[in-house]
Amino acid sequence: MLKFLLKRLLQTLPTLLALMILSFLMIRILPGDPVLSLLGERGATPEAYLEMQKALGLDQSFVSQFLNYSSQLFRGDFGTSIFTKAPVVKEFFTQLPATVELSFLALLLAISFGIPLGLFSAYKKNTFWDPLLSGVSLLGYSMPIFWWALILILFFSVQLGWTPVSGRIHFIYEIPQVTGFYLIDSWWSANPFAAFWSSVQHLILPAFVLGTIPLASIARFTRSAMLESLGQDYIRTAHSKGLGVISVLFKHALRNASIPIVTAIGLMTGALLTGAVLTESIFSWPGLGRWLVQALLARDYPVIQGGILLIAILIVAVNIFVDLLYYKINPTLKSIESEAH
Repeated sequence: MLKFLLKRLLQTLPTLLALMILSFLMIRILPGDPVLSLLGERGATPEAYLEMQKALGLDQSFVSQFLNYSSQLFRGDFGTSIFTKAPVVKEFFTQLPATVELSFLALLLAISFGIPLGLFSAYKKNTFWDPLLSGVSLLGYSMPIFWWALILILFFSVQLGWTPVSGRIHFIYEIPQVTGFYLIDSWWSANPFAAFWSSVQHLILPAFVLGTIPLASIARFTRSAMLESLGQDYIRTAHSKGLGVISVLFKHALRNASIPIVTAIGLMTGALLTGAVLTESIFSWPGLGRWLVQALLARDYPVIQGGILLIAILIVAVNIFVDLLYYKINPTLKSIESEAH
């Protein structure tokens, strides 16, 4: 397993290098000037402009800027925000708990409903339920996030008043920053039960919106994997032995179909961490997506470059963790690897 882990780490290096180069070039090709954003139109005199440009190192050529950026990265320095003057790594880990909290609940909802839907659809193949559930999954996969979010806000927040419109918690509660996760930190507040419930209320709607597409994807992957598994000889053998439907579905079919399902969940985890931009922007959720959007609008080069690279590293770590899970789910992979060596 150690050799496999080292091999996977080495395989990710070219990807991270390519991403580093692309993020550096793309942000400089886009229109906009961070110097003008800092100085403003009235303060951007030629002298002040040149002085600020030199202070930020933007008066150098692209090659020189890239070499300086590369040398910073090799030293473990992801840069400092142009506007806040805070290290990019510090800002990243400040915003990370909000995104992880939102993504975790969204993924939990997607798994809790997606796998049973896919399993039931496969079991009810060629019946009324199969096309109905497949159609619902396709609808959820095709639905634009921003439209779905606005519809839910209008219904649950505006019409019914059940959920807040935006933010992570009501402004009346002061949450101590212990872990950064409000569901945990709320218990250290002056009114823990009310603060916890407020954080849950703020979390439900954006998590449901964010989990819609992963739920549909997991349901489709589960259905496809289960259909293949249910057609195998060992399933017919299990039925011939008189095993119950629940035992056959969960103990035999689902267990052997788990690898593609785990793969789908791993891919969805990475997509949730990076795809929460629209959801966080609509619900004013102070996470990584909203942080990168604000940096992009302000042309904060270090935040955009460092943020994209840190998110890529996080996704790589998630994918490697999913690969390691294969060894637990399918022990035959160990014997295959040992025979290869």
